[in-house]
Amino acid sequence: GGRSPAAALALTVMAAGFGIPHAAEEEPETPAGPDRTRRRPLSTSDPGEVFRTAHRMEKPVPGPVLAGRSGPIPTNAWWENAVLPAAPNTPESSIFQMPYVLMADVGFLSIMQPFVLGPAGESFTSDLGVLLSAVQPLQGHRLEAWDELSARLVWHGADDRAMAAPLVRGSPFITVEYTRATPKLVSPQVLSPDPQARWPKISVDGNMVPCDGETSYEGSMFAFPLQQSDSMWMLFAPK
Repeated sequence: GGRSPAAALALTVMAAGFGIPHAAEEEPETPAGPDRTRRRPLSTSDPGEVFRTAHRMEKPVPGPVLAGRSGPIPTNAWWENAVLPAAPNTPESSIFQMPYVLMADVGFLSIMQPFVLGPAGESFTSDLGVLLSAVQPLQGHRLEAWDELSARLVWHGADDRAMAAPLVRGSPFITVEYTRATPKLVSPQVLSPDPQARWPKISVDGNMVPCDGETSYEGSMFAFPLQQSDSMWMLFAPK
């Protein structure tokens, strides 16, 4: 009570960050006729006169993940942590693709599924995830393309070898493409034991087979029951 409309309007404009009108400026008249519905500017002040300009000591250079790219770079993108100069494979470099949390490092992509801690809390850890990489050495990663809902990370190696991950926000699948490289799937977890068998079992094209570390299997759909997270991870490989 007691606050004038002018004071309330000034407070709203400042909170919205659109500039601070000068007290000496006269409020423009409301247009008549068809132009009456046209919005009036909140301020006609030059932002350079209101806010102090910060001068950089040197021209900013994109990090190695964005090396070779020019033009505007998105800020506050969902994949932004993949290109920031934080320590790789740490929570600060997590990519919240959702429903998975990803970490991109030299030669591999770590995939984690968040787990519930309580009514209002979730967490994730690389110890309960899986890693996709290649048998051959690869360097990277680099961001080759992006849009509002996707980002493409690529790892390169000798003899034109490459591993690419076209990440799509909200997708229940994580896809990795290999060029002249052999896929490799590893996990800090162990397979769930089979109490009635010597070796734990995995599923290959719907058939349960022992995983003894020596026998090779061919197929297009693999399922791995992991003990620590009590989860089942599935791998689809087109023939």
